[in-house]
Amino acid sequence: MRLVLLYHRIYTLDANPYGTLVSPKHFEEHLDFLTSFGEIVSLHDLLTRDDLKSGSNLISITFDDGYFDNFTIAAPILLRRNLPAAFFVVSGSIGSDREFWWDDFARVLPLLKASPLCSIASDISERLGVASPRDFCYFETRKLLYRYLKCSRAVERGRLLEIMRQHTGIEIHRRRDYRSMTAAEVKILGEAEQFTLGAHTTSHQSMSLLSSEEQLTDAVDCKAKIEEISGQPIWAFAFPHGVRYQDFDEKSTLALKCAGYRAGFCVAEQEVDCRAKFRVPRIFIRDEPGSCLAARLNSLIRTWADLRLERRRTEP
Repeated sequence: MRLVLLYHRIYTLDANPYGTLVSPKHFEEHLDFLTSFGEIVSLHDLLTRDDLKSGSNLISITFDDGYFDNFTIAAPILLRRNLPAAFFVVSGSIGSDREFWWDDFARVLPLLKASPLCSIASDISERLGVASPRDFCYFETRKLLYRYLKCSRAVERGRLLEIMRQHTGIEIHRRRDYRSMTAAEVKILGEAEQFTLGAHTTSHQSMSLLSSEEQLTDAVDCKAKIEEISGQPIWAFAFPHGVRYQDFDEKSTLALKCAGYRAGFCVAEQEVDCRAKFRVPRIFIRDEPGSCLAARLNSLIRTWADLRLERRRTEP
């Protein structure tokens, strides 16, 4: 069995609104389990090795976005254990003085008073052609605004976030705990023999929202920027958000091939099929003890085995 795991951050904060933070303690527990569960290998080895024996597992570890703790916390843990990993970086955020839009949103939203929040939600509902959140329920309003931001182009996303910031009436600065890696950190990470750098677009835009030409331009620009900084060849690309048909499509995979990539990675609880190198599934990893991760992965493997058996039974 071949599995690719998707992490984002190895860090501890009071809030974890998107489930992307995994504590260093739990990460160590995950690695303890994974090293006994199978062989942790590079993405290249996982996609190319043909010596996988029945009942054995090859596992690759990946990180998305390029937060600073990938360099300061995750990388040292992996280096100490001599384990490989891949880091997919948003090129436009390298060394940026701005937070990722979702972190900005999660900070600003609770600061908004009811009146401007209702006004913004009503405007967005009208733009999307959907009913306004019932009685402007906070949870439903948050879902509506997040959906709009996720599906918006970078310029529109920035416009709405700026409106929200202005309504708070306070000056908002980038927080140290939410910064991206610097160019120097990306370069050092790329120089480590067991690490692979990959591309994650220039601005974390869902590729399917872009035209074919824009997708190709973004894929090329992201690759070129990370190669310039790191001095390393960039051959792998991770689709932001990563849901097939919703966040990327066949035009997206064609753009990657034309831009010179050799693999594309998405998000799905599926085993890897090496024949489909431009939609390699990755399993989203949340903050949980190693025993819980073990139970989840073992359950998935049993499900996949049952599905394979059922397919064999129904084949003519």
